[in-house]
Amino acid sequence: MAASNDRNIRHLRDEAVDAALRNLTRNNTAAIDPAVIAYRVGVTTLIRRVNDLDITIEELRGQFEDEIDRRVEGAMNNAHQFTMTQLDNLRLLVLSFKTQSSLYDVVWREELQGNNMDVARSHQGGRRSTRDEEEGVEMGEDDDMWWEEDDGDNTGLGGDVEGHGDSDAEDDEDMDDADGDDDEEGHANNDDEDDDCIMFGMYRGDADFKHRYVCLLCPHHGGTQHKSSFVRHLWSVHDIRDVHSVLNGLHSGRPNSTR
Repeated sequence: MAASNDRNIRHLRDEAVDAALRNLTRNNTAAIDPAVIAYRVGVTTLIRRVNDLDITIEELRGQFEDEIDRRVEGAMNNAHQFTMTQLDNLRLLVLSFKTQSSLYDVVWREELQGNNMDVARSHQGGRRSTRDEEEGVEMGEDDDMWWEEDDGDNTGLGGDVEGHGDSDAEDDEDMDDADGDDDEEGHANNDDEDDDCIMFGMYRGDADFKHRYVCLLCPHHGGTQHKSSFVRHLWSVHDIRDVHSVLNGLHSGRPNSTR
């Protein structure tokens, strides 16, 4: 039970970090405001889904900020993959953990109250809100909202993207049919490494999803079944080179090579 709870916590934490970093790296203005907004996006994701997990809010906040710190440090080791604005915003986000700590206290309090969670219970394990119980809301029912959401602005880690969508994923899959079995073996042995996402890609680990690697730079990417297809997509569509190096630096769950 404890192992399952830890795994669910890690999934939730990484999903929230993904949401925050995706929001931040899409912003074209280097300022503290985008960092604060991105932080709130992550907290919103955490609070909405923390109710059934055995963890205190303080512990969850610590894990959330530590994981952002780890991934940003990895990004700095691959700075050539990002614009100067993106790098500045990533640095500002980490810096804001100290400079905006009191503001973030308010953010957490507001999100707790907004989800009918008693702030006084933040030192206890998560509790399902009465509103969720009344409406019959189940955790995970809108799990895909962050990667499916499109605000019409495709600028991001790979720059402007036009005319690329589900067809790219299908083409990649056709090219990968020959080596699919090898990738499946690799996937079976690397669940712990692949069960969430990097800044520009999401891994959907549930068995219900066949196309598990989803590009966050494409507004309606259908996903690819194998990692090699995903890497090829980033290279050919978004001109993101040295993909494997970036995967090692940013992929959730992997230790930073500098530590």
